[in-house]
Amino acid sequence: MKFILSGFEKQEELCDQLVTILPVLKEQLCLHGATSSASCKGLSLNFPKIMKTVRSFEDIYGRLDFDNLDSWLEQIKQTIRHHKETLQQNMQLMTDLGLDLNALSDWDWKTGNPETLVEKASRNAPRHKLMRSFYGPNWSSHAYTFNVLYGLTKLLSKKQLPMKIFKPKINTIATEIFDLWETLRRLDSQGRVRSFQAQWSQLHPEARNRWLQQFRELHRRPDLAICILAQNSKTASAQEPFLSPLLNIEDLAQANVLPEFLQNRSAIHPKAFLFADSRFVALGYWHCFFKKIEVEGRISFFSDTDANASNSPYGIQFELDTVKNLHMTNPVTGYYSLMAQKMTYEFLVSCLSAPIEPCVEPTAGPRRDSPNQLLPILSLSAQQQYGRPDHIDWRNLKNISKASADEALDDLWQLRNDAEYWNMRFTDMKKKTLPFLSAVFGRIDVLHTIYRKLDSCRTDQQTSYGDDLSVIQVPSDDAQIKDAIYMHSMFRSILDEMLSSIQNNEWLRRDRENRTLHYLFNLMAENHPTIRLMGFGPMLRTIDRELSDGSDQEALPLPIAQALHDMSVVSACTQATAKHYNLISSIDDNYARLALDATLEWQKRERPWLFPISGFLNKIKSREYEFNRQARIDSVSLVDRHRRFWNSIDDCMLLWDNTNPIVHMIFSQAPVPRASTSKPASIMVEAGWGSPDASSRPTATQKRKSRRQKPSKISESSSLAAVWSTEDEPRIRPNVYITEESDIEYWSRFREKGQESFDTWVTFLSHIGFSWERSLGSIHTFQLEGPEGDAHKILYHGPHGRNGEKLPHDLARRKWVNRLKRHFNVIVSEKGVSV
Repeated sequence: MKFILSGFEKQEELCDQLVTILPVLKEQLCLHGATSSASCKGLSLNFPKIMKTVRSFEDIYGRLDFDNLDSWLEQIKQTIRHHKETLQQNMQLMTDLGLDLNALSDWDWKTGNPETLVEKASRNAPRHKLMRSFYGPNWSSHAYTFNVLYGLTKLLSKKQLPMKIFKPKINTIATEIFDLWETLRRLDSQGRVRSFQAQWSQLHPEARNRWLQQFRELHRRPDLAICILAQNSKTASAQEPFLSPLLNIEDLAQANVLPEFLQNRSAIHPKAFLFADSRFVALGYWHCFFKKIEVEGRISFFSDTDANASNSPYGIQFELDTVKNLHMTNPVTGYYSLMAQKMTYEFLVSCLSAPIEPCVEPTAGPRRDSPNQLLPILSLSAQQQYGRPDHIDWRNLKNISKASADEALDDLWQLRNDAEYWNMRFTDMKKKTLPFLSAVFGRIDVLHTIYRKLDSCRTDQQTSYGDDLSVIQVPSDDAQIKDAIYMHSMFRSILDEMLSSIQNNEWLRRDRENRTLHYLFNLMAENHPTIRLMGFGPMLRTIDRELSDGSDQEALPLPIAQALHDMSVVSACTQATAKHYNLISSIDDNYARLALDATLEWQKRERPWLFPISGFLNKIKSREYEFNRQARIDSVSLVDRHRRFWNSIDDCMLLWDNTNPIVHMIFSQAPVPRASTSKPASIMVEAGWGSPDASSRPTATQKRKSRRQKPSKISESSSLAAVWSTEDEPRIRPNVYITEESDIEYWSRFREKGQESFDTWVTFLSHIGFSWERSLGSIHTFQLEGPEGDAHKILYHGPHGRNGEKLPHDLARRKWVNRLKRHFNVIVSEKGVSV
C-alpha cells in the first residue's frame, strides 16, 4: 500500500521532468507525430533515459503524439493526481472504519474500488461476519444488492441528491407522525381508548371483521406483501402492503389486539415501534417496489440528543459522511420507513373517530371470543407485534419449546414401540438409516437444547427500564438486553441449520400451480437472502395459509412437515426476541461480537442426544447399504425387522457408552424386545460393519465431553417431565373410557376402509374427556384429569391445513390410535370394540 503510494509520487516527479524537458526537445528537434515516426528516431539515440520514461508512460496512458504534447502531459498529471487522491481517501476510509489494512494486497489498492476495499478489509470485522447471520450463507453472492439497500453504492456515484434538499422531506413526515401521536394521546386522555375497548370486547368476532372492512387501508390477510412479491405484481397499489405490515383485518379482529394496539401506541413514542411498522420496507426496496434515489449521507433515528433537544421532534440524526457511520440508515429507506409508520398512525387515529354502531352485532351466536378459540403459534407470535416494544414473554417461549421437545421425544418412543409407524417413517426417508436416525435424534437434541437455554434465561417480561419509553437508547452491552440479543442470534443460527437440512429436498423444487407456494419453496431450496428480509415467521405463515386454502391441499411429506413445524416454533422465538431491535441505539461492534459469540457457541455446543448414536452413525457410513438391505428383507416379518433394527442400534449404543444416562432412559421408557430370529442383533451388527471391536468405542476425550452434562442434571431437568425418569418400573397407563354410542362408532371406523380428518380426531378426544390446547403450530396437547386430580398429557403433531388433512384409516390408526393406546389404557363399554 505504501509502496503504491510512493510509486504515484515517483510518477509525479518523472511527469514533472517530462513537462520541463519534452517541450524544449520538441522545439529544438522539430519533433512531430508519434514517437515511432522518423522524426523521433534521434530522440531514442540521444536521450535514452528520457525515452525510457516516455515509453513507461505510454504503456499506462497511451501513445505520445508530439502534435498534442500538452494534452498528453496534462492527462498524465490529472490521472496520477486522481489515483493518488483516491488511494489516500481509501486509506483514510479504512482507518476510519477500523479495518485491517494488511488484509489488502497491492493489487487491491491498485483497483481503487472502495466497495471492493471495504468488502475485503472487513472480512474479519465483527459487523461484516454478522451479515451471514442476518441474511444466510448466500448473502455474499448478493453483495451489490445489499450495498444498494444500505446506500453504500453512493461511494461510486456522482449523481446524488444533496442532503439539504432531502432532509426537509424527512423532517416533514417525522413531524406529521409526531402530530398524529399527539392526537392519539389527546384522544386517550379523553377516555376514547377505554371506551373503544369496552365496546370492542362486546363484539362478536364476525362483527369486528365487518367493522374493520370500512378502512380501505386494511388488507384482509396478513403478510400480503409476500404474496404480491410471489405474483410479481408491479401495479400502482402494489407498494402499499410493503408500507403497512400490521394493517390487516385477520390479526386486528382477534380478541383484544386492536384496543391494546391503540393503548400502547398512545403511551409510547413512535420511535419505539419503527422496526415493527417498517419491517417490509427493506424487502420492497430490494425488489424495486420503491423508487430508488441516491441521497447524500446517512441518517439515524437514534440521535445523540433526546427528541426535545433535537430540531426534529423525532430525534433524527443526519450525517453527511457516508462511510464513517455504517450503522446508520440509507436516507431513502429511512424515508419509506417513516412513510410506513405514518400510515399506521393515520389508521389508529381514524379508528377512534369511527363509531362502533350497534347494528353490526350479529342476531345470534356468542358475543365474546370462545375460550376454546385457539390460534396457531405464528398467528399468536404476529400479535405480539401490536404489543409493547419491550415485552418479551420468556415464559411463553419456554413453554412452547418444552412442548415441542416433548413431541419430538414422544415421536422416538412411538418409532421404537410401533412397527407400522416405524416402517411408514422409515419409508418416508427412502429406507436410509443414516438420514433417518440423524433426523429423529437431531430433532430431540435441537429442541431440548433450546428449552435448556430458555430455562436458564431470565423470565421477567420487561426488557426495558420501565414505562418511560419516550427516549429509547439502550446500548447493546446493557445487561437487560444481552439475553435477547444472545437468544435471537442463537435462534437465527438454528433456523439456518433447519433450512439447510431440507433445502436439497427435491419436493421443494416441484412445479406448482400455486405461484406463491412455488415461489416460496424455491426460495427455501436456494436458501435465498430474501427469506431473511421477509422473515421466517411471515414466510411460514404464508405457506401455511396457502396450503390451507382451496380444495386441493398439497400433502406434505412428513420430513418436510416436521421441519416446517420446528421452524415455526423457532420462528416464534426469533420474532419475540427481535423486539430488542426496538431498544438498541445501533448495531455496533459490541453487538456484533455478542451475536457472533452466541452463534459460535451454538455451532460448537454439546449434542447429548446425538452422542449415544454417534458411534453407530460413524460406523454405518461405510456399510449403510448392507445394513439398509437387512432392514428391508421382506421374508422377515415386519415386527422382527423393526426389532432387529432397534436391537442393532441399542447394542451399538451400549458398546459406545454403557454409562450414558440417556441410553438407559431410552431402554427404560421405550424398551424394544429382542427379535425372534435365528440371527441375533449382535450378529447383525457384525454383518453391518464388522465386529464391534475397541475402535467402535468412544475415546476418553469423547466420554469426558459427554459427561460435562452430569446425569443428575439431566434426570432432574424439568424440560421433558416424566420421560426423563430413569427408573426401571414400567409406567402405569391411566384409563380412558369410551362410553357414548357415537364415540364407540367412531372408534370402530379405524378397523375399516375409509378416511378420517384430524379435526374429527380432535373432536373425539374432547368427547372422551380430554381438554385440548393448541400449544404451538401443529402441536396439539391433550390433557386428561385423573381421579386424584393428576393430569396426564399426550401430544399430537397435527397436519398442515386449516380444515385438517384426511388420512386413510390404516395410516390414521398408526399415527393417532396407536399413540393413544401407548399412553393410555383405552376401555370401551361392554361391546368390547377394539382397534
